[in-house]
Amino acid sequence: MVEELILNLFCNDRNYFTKYYKYVNINYIKINYVNLYKMFLIVNSYYNKNSNESISKVNLLLEYNTNYLLQDSERVELSDLLDRILTDDIDNVTAITSLLEEHRRRALAGDIARLALDVEEGSAKIDDLINKFSEFEHQEVEADVPEAVNMELSDLYQAQIGTPGLRWRLKWLNQSLGSLRKGDFGFIFARPETGKTTFLASEITHMIQHTEGDIIWFNNEEQGKKVAIRCYQALLNVNSQQLFDNIDDNSKKYKEMTGG
Repeated sequence: MVEELILNLFCNDRNYFTKYYKYVNINYIKINYVNLYKMFLIVNSYYNKNSNESISKVNLLLEYNTNYLLQDSERVELSDLLDRILTDDIDNVTAITSLLEEHRRRALAGDIARLALDVEEGSAKIDDLINKFSEFEHQEVEADVPEAVNMELSDLYQAQIGTPGLRWRLKWLNQSLGSLRKGDFGFIFARPETGKTTFLASEITHMIQHTEGDIIWFNNEEQGKKVAIRCYQALLNVNSQQLFDNIDDNSKKYKEMTGG
């Protein structure tokens, strides 16, 4: 049982308890597993009163007996429970800690969302939000620092002229802008319903035929499946009726021309 394994971690290492206890769904455990619920409270009580880095079975029993009156039959049941909780034979510590970490990060995200609204309304301070956000454990990201430009003319020629970039389908774009290469970045502006999606579908289905890489289309305006149909039409130069009149053949052509 996952809850027993979590208790095992808490009892064997105070660090796990300190980091994850407040993110355990105690109310769920209270409703479904009364004995385990009491044990979570006992572990919490023990660590709050003691500085020990772990809890032995004897100490756990003493703390339990201090807080609860037990019948003889219950003592046997409690002893069996403690034997299961405090076993050293745990093969999936990594899986349990990963589960706890996922719960912790979700809970922190919820706290940050609620705290951000409080900051907006003026009932909390921005420093509170910053401190809460700092509880996330951030991994250092190595910056991809570009190398300085090699000023050798032969290298410049090879990079910008000798090596082909992505060519536009429209001739005038090749003439005015040239090929697209790594580092190029641009915007296309136009009013709604004036052909931006049609233009992009035409150009990228042309470019995809001249590269082994993929093209990623982030779309926030039209359904992705509708855009995909537009790409089929642009590549094959057909209208929607022609496209769906011969699904198998058109699908095969699309895969062959785009490389899938």
